[in-house]
Amino acid sequence: MIVDHIGFAVADFARSRAFYEAALAPLGIGVLMQGDGWAMMGRDKPEFWFGSHGKPPGSIHLAFAAADRGQVRAFHAAALAAGGRDNGGPGVRAQYHAHYYGAFVFDPDGHNVEAVCHRPEPAQEAPGGARRHSMAQLNAMSPAQFSAVFGKVYEHSPWIAERAFSRRPFAARIDLQLALAAVVASASRAEQIALLNAHPELAGQEARAGTMTAASVGEQSSAGLDALAPAEFARLAELNRAYRAKFGFPAIIAARLNSKAAIFHAFEGRLHNDPEQELQNNLAQVGEIARLRLRDLLDE
Repeated sequence: MIVDHIGFAVADFARSRAFYEAALAPLGIGVLMQGDGWAMMGRDKPEFWFGSHGKPPGSIHLAFAAADRGQVRAFHAAALAAGGRDNGGPGVRAQYHAHYYGAFVFDPDGHNVEAVCHRPEPAQEAPGGARRHSMAQLNAMSPAQFSAVFGKVYEHSPWIAERAFSRRPFAARIDLQLALAAVVASASRAEQIALLNAHPELAGQEARAGTMTAASVGEQSSAGLDALAPAEFARLAELNRAYRAKFGFPAIIAARLNSKAAIFHAFEGRLHNDPEQELQNNLAQVGEIARLRLRDLLDE
């Protein structure tokens, strides 16, 4: 970002605050500082300021960065529910570039507020020309085809998809999701721990070595873990070492659902848990990662 922060006056502070808190929550943006008639919002630092002091400007355009297209859609829905007026629903704006995916609303003062993602759909990024599949296509797959497509939903653990194959046919995506989750739940403790150890650390040794899967690279990038400050890298390395030494597996957090600040906060807190709590916490996070990857690959 070339501008450190931006601020302006609003006509009705309470109304504007209610709107922006609701609209920007899906983007991981919240109020970080506040005072009498003013608020500062951001993820890690206050970059967006507004308040009742001063004269409101003429119409302006604000574009907030989204980690993925789902966040753009969630922003649009939340902004409309908070009283915003539609100025263009979620979709690709190819006049800007092929992967420019944005949505637009007017805020209470008539400013054009946008959420934008510049990344293609995750399924388009997957190696080997991965694409979305219909339920009919899924149910017609051979065991080898099924494993090739869905074996990557759980990091380096195709055995989960292979065991779920026998439960076909699946009527909807949720049925496959539940079947995969049931395989994990019924796996031995040794298999569950092996599944956890198949995952990379957060901005850890695999990231530095360039050995992460494309899916993991995209997920960690969505939370800004590929662009940490030196002090942040050092702190995360300390946390990774301490966590693995205590529990014997890496800390797993669904990065696509969390901001960088939330990841650090969760990591710090989870170090105080006992091994059984962290086994279950990690399996739950693995399930969320799998759910999002499955959503990228499969239609309803």
